Amino acid sequence: MKLITKIGLLALTASLNFGNIALAQDSTDTTTEEFPIGTEPEVLPGQTYTREIFGDWELMCIKVAEGPEPCEIGQLILDEQATPVSDVRIFPLPQGNAAIAGATFITPLGVLLQNGVIFGVDDKAPKQYPYQFCNNVGCVARVGLTPLELQTMRKGELGTLTFRLANAPEQPIKVGMSLKGFAAAFAALLKLQLEK
Repeated sequence: MKLITKIGLLALTASLNFGNIALAQDSTDTTTEEFPIGTEPEVLPGQTYTREIFGDWELMCIKVAEGPEPCEIGQLILDEQATPVSDVRIFPLPQGNAAIAGATFITPLGVLLQNGVIFGVDDKAPKQYPYQFCNNVGCVARVGLTPLELQTMRKGELGTLTFRLANAPEQPIKVGMSLKGFAAAFAALLKLQLEK
C-alpha cells in the first residue's frame, strides 16, 4: 500500500475516533444540532409542488403569494427501461365548451409532427391530435376531453399514447399511461376548483 494512502487512512481513522470520543464525553444531546435531520423544502411563490398523490396521478399546484393556486393533475410516463418518454397534464376548462377538460401531452423531440399524437383508452377507438409547438423540453399537443372521454378515463385501466419518430416513421411508439387513481385525482382537482 502506498505511503500516502496509509497516511490518509490513519488520518481518517483518527478523526473518526476523535469524533466518537468527543461525543462520548459530551453528556448533552447535541446530535440534532451537529447532524440536523432536515426539514421539508420550503415552497416559494412561483414554484410547483405536489399537493397529493392518487395512485399513479399527482395533484400539482403552483404556489402563489395570495389568492387561489392554479392546479392540475399529471403523470410522468416511463418506458420499459424507466426512462421518461412523455408527460401528461390534465385540468378543468371553463363551462360552455364541448371539451370540459384540457390536457397537454408532451412527447420527445424528434417526433414526426404531421402525424400528431394518438390517444386512446383500453379498447375504445383512439383519436389523433395535432402538435402545437416544440421547445427544449419536447413537443406539445393540446387535447380537449369531452364528458364521455373523461368518463371513459375514470372507468378505464390504461391509456395509450402513440407517436412516430422522424428517423423511424414506420415504427410507431406506444406508451402506456396508467389510469390508476385518475378518478380520485380528477375529483380532488374539481373540488379545489369549486373552493376558489
